[in-house]
Amino acid sequence: MMRHFAPYIPVGGRACSCWGRLDLPPTPVNEVRIVGACRSEMEAFYNNRLDPALPDATSAMLRKKLEELVKLAHQGRVSFTGPQPHASTLDRSDGCYELRPKVDSRIQPQPLRELRLYLAEPKVEDGVILGLHLATKPNDVDVLGEQDAAIDEADRRADDWEIKRMFGKSA
Repeated sequence: MMRHFAPYIPVGGRACSCWGRLDLPPTPVNEVRIVGACRSEMEAFYNNRLDPALPDATSAMLRKKLEELVKLAHQGRVSFTGPQPHASTLDRSDGCYELRPKVDSRIQPQPLRELRLYLAEPKVEDGVILGLHLATKPNDVDVLGEQDAAIDEADRRADDWEIKRMFGKSA
């Protein structure tokens, strides 16, 4: 497949541009834009309809964690390293990365499903982070390849966003 989306390099660089810096106030340095289909997925998640395998209590905790992570991306304070990173780059994608909200295992056991928000940073627009796809995956071996399918969908949406931008249509 020919790629259209040109990612900012390093991938995830905007989301972590201020990580560890104490001299910066926690004010936004990035604009986080959620593309149309991802907005619908987030709405479904906030209404407990994204994945029936996520219990309401788990969804509530993950919603809070997701909001915190998006705020950190907004501020450029996402960690990609360490014992419990907020995000991870993806071997399968050359332009997308994932935010990884986790439940606090001291309060609640780890759920059977994990939540991922797939993002990309377009080279063509400074300071922009695109929210592309919100999906769940097994918290175990992914025999159905759900995460690969989710990453492929995020890549497709990044390409679609770039094409729409090139031809003057809003994404």
